[in-house]
Amino acid sequence: MLYEVEQKFPCRDLTTVALKLERSAEWNVTWSDKREQADVYYAHPCRNFAETDEALRIRRVGSESRITYKGPKLDRETKTR
Repeated sequence: MLYEVEQKFPCRDLTTVALKLERSAEWNVTWSDKREQADVYYAHPCRNFAETDEALRIRRVGSESRITYKGPKLDRETKTR
């Protein structure tokens, strides 16, 4: 099973951080174009996703749309799902 891990950090200088990531072969990071995302979240008629820590959404990026289900977080510090 694959997991999604999200962790946020404060950043005073995004350019310096981005350059360090790009120069690190270990991360294999490159800049991508800016893009606008539109999310629509859905509710379940028989359960409260806020209480069960779940999410169901459709995300549109340009002409593409993806449906995503996110189960309960396994780790609150890193938001692992």
